[in-house]
Amino acid sequence: MTLLLNVKRQGRSFLWPSPYSYLHESKVSFVRSLRKAKFWNPRKNTTEHIVTEVPKNRRNLSCPVFDFLAEADDSVNSIDSELMCDSFAQESDIVCRIYLRQIGLESLERLVCKLESTTKVPKIVYFLTFGDYEFHLRHYVAIVAAQRHVDPLALYIIGDQEPLGIYWSLVLRDVPGVRFVYRETPRQISGHRIRFVQHKSDLVRLQTLYFNGGIYLDTDMVILRNIDQLLDNELTAGMIDANVHMGNGFIMSQKGNNFIKEWYQLYKTEYKQNSWGYNSMKVPMMLHRNDTSRLVEIGNKIYRPNWHERALLANGTYDWSKNYAMHIWRSAKPHPESTEEIKSANTTICEVLRYILYGNPAPIT
Repeated sequence: MTLLLNVKRQGRSFLWPSPYSYLHESKVSFVRSLRKAKFWNPRKNTTEHIVTEVPKNRRNLSCPVFDFLAEADDSVNSIDSELMCDSFAQESDIVCRIYLRQIGLESLERLVCKLESTTKVPKIVYFLTFGDYEFHLRHYVAIVAAQRHVDPLALYIIGDQEPLGIYWSLVLRDVPGVRFVYRETPRQISGHRIRFVQHKSDLVRLQTLYFNGGIYLDTDMVILRNIDQLLDNELTAGMIDANVHMGNGFIMSQKGNNFIKEWYQLYKTEYKQNSWGYNSMKVPMMLHRNDTSRLVEIGNKIYRPNWHERALLANGTYDWSKNYAMHIWRSAKPHPESTEEIKSANTTICEVLRYILYGNPAPIT
């Protein structure tokens, strides 16, 4: 039986998956730890706890990583700095610790959040959403695919509010261990007002990869096969088109990676608030051109069909047998919105969705 946390915030009640999911400690040990807590309810097999606010930052020690991230984004101050620099930081999943503190289970950090990774990139998957973000079929499929093909230690949806819609409800029902982690929304970058909501996610994904390492995926990036062979690269990403733009919808990064650090640093010194893609795509492209040895580039296996070829997604077919992933571009319309719509259509999108949902890309007759 799945352990659930009955969490109340701002008058609303949520059932959240327990932080036990995907971790290696035995369930018996975890349950025993919960029973020691005053909010354990053995009859319901749940815990009940009231969360009134996100814990305030506790500056008990100097933390260069935290200070570096906060230079460009003062909303980082909503995170406890000690999580990035205390004695447990280097061997823990810091996002797991943030999650536990938000739901009042800080005492279980060392039991639940110890990271036992043998690869450079930990198998921790992140998706980001900010604002009123409604999940559609393609988003549901992307999260199901990540859980199946990455087999992650943890899978997080990070944002300032939970996603909306029936497909978010289906994610919570169907994807074991998915956890929503609250993150205060950035309001400005290096003192400049944020004009594009995408810039908030662009910034937070780099922060998260830098202090925790792992695998960032856009909510419409569908993983198509096992990616374990990429886990020992220090950094993996891909160009979208002809050496002009580096995509940031699929990034696998080692914790503390220097390329990620330099990329983030340029948000402080060269943030262009009026350009949708300068800092997110052109900056990493320039960094890669300066030294191609720091990044394993796999654009043809994650961004094809690219945005110039998006007609092949919704109105044609593309051979994706060698792809690690496929980006279901938002502009590649029409997007199927129900499983009925994908059963017989002979398009790339429908092939991919059928493959993830039913294990076979062929039309269903």
